Amino acid sequence: MGYYRVDLLRYAWQRGFAAFLRQGALLVRNALGYKRTLVFMRDLRKQDNVIVPSSVPDLVLTSYREFLEIPEAVREAMKRSRRWLWWDTEQLMKQGWRLWIGTVSGDLASVLWTWEGVRATTWVWPVGPGDVVLWYTVTLPAFRGRGIQKAMHYQVIETLRSEGCNRVFGWCDDYNVISRRNIEHAGFRLVGVVRQKRGSVVDVPGAGSAR
Repeated sequence: MGYYRVDLLRYAWQRGFAAFLRQGALLVRNALGYKRTLVFMRDLRKQDNVIVPSSVPDLVLTSYREFLEIPEAVREAMKRSRRWLWWDTEQLMKQGWRLWIGTVSGDLASVLWTWEGVRATTWVWPVGPGDVVLWYTVTLPAFRGRGIQKAMHYQVIETLRSEGCNRVFGWCDDYNVISRRNIEHAGFRLVGVVRQKRGSVVDVPGAGSAR
């Protein structure tokens, strides 16, 4: 079981025994090969009533499209945090991914990836020009519980809106109740579920009705 799954169990235990049992059942089902990916969407062309999250003191958000644009100190901090930031940053950026870095008082606090719809060739949902996929979002343990991820989501989405983005998609595994809560708080609505049974996609309900 990965580190993050252990973290989910720990947080569930803090919320009570019932939450712990529910989280454990979701993790076991996933480990047995019965996987469900939840797909969310927020249409930036429509008026919504998303509550603006509380500001996080000293949080600075910066986006990067080229690996060498990232300050060396931030790159080194990402290397030291490989337990949580497991991907190959340089390779993803060569593929066209956009990296968003949140720092607090100069320290690396949170990382978020976005992928333009025209590049998202392996994405499970129909997307196109003007769409953006919100990919991995990770807040380092020392900075969790401060509302940083909510603030990051809000700032990123407002930046994308100002850049002319039409729709933003997000996703999480069904066992990741913390991510689901954060995504929904950011104004996303559930548009479908990708169900997999032992590696084979079973169905993608609603895939044709999200536009």
